[in-house]
Amino acid sequence: MKSKKVLYTIMLLFFFSALNAQHITTTTIDQLYKRTTKSDTTFIINFWATWCAPCVEELPGFEKLSEAYKTDRIKVLLVSLDYTSQIEKALKPFIKKQNFQNEVLLLREDDQQAFIDKVDSSWSGALPATIFIRQDKKAFFEKTFTYVELVNTYKNFKQ
Repeated sequence: MKSKKVLYTIMLLFFFSALNAQHITTTTIDQLYKRTTKSDTTFIINFWATWCAPCVEELPGFEKLSEAYKTDRIKVLLVSLDYTSQIEKALKPFIKKQNFQNEVLLLREDDQQAFIDKVDSSWSGALPATIFIRQDKKAFFEKTFTYVELVNTYKNFKQ
């Protein structure tokens, strides 16, 4: 009887920890644009990587923004440019440690220059980079945002 209780406890712990785990979906730029254009929602897409110090520094601002404006039609997508081989070793542990609430996607593109050009022809490929999209309106930024800059950019964009 005691071993059944232990087994059930272990199963419950596993179940609840799995519910808490962040699921990472892979995407391409074309899939991302198909999802984000022609929508009344303002999408803020941040391109980042776990190995990019400025990226890691600004990520909490995106979490704070989506929480502060959750009654708006806003969706923050955090698109990681980490290598797929690093998902288990680096990306998932980082996401769990940071307790991200925003959706995390892993970019799956073979031709880096082609996807960079699709994002914005002015993008050098440096990280972090962020796009604001609503319907056919788009604004691209190759910079690190402070939280205040992020809020002001969002407010100006949605006007």
